[in-house]
Amino acid sequence: MEDLLPFEKVKKETIVKRQAETNPDFGCKPEERPVEQLIKYGVVNINKPSGPT
Repeated sequence: MEDLLPFEKVKKETIVKRQAETNPDFGCKPEERPVEQLIKYGVVNINKPSGPT
């Protein structure tokens, strides 16, 4: 077996409570948002303190 970290050895399981679809009339996927919408509604943290986010 490969050298794995402890968290990589734990078996993970995905639980789906309910399958659902969204109505595209009420928005879009984040990766498909137009640049204009990202600029209008986005937030840029300019004066962030150093360290992890």
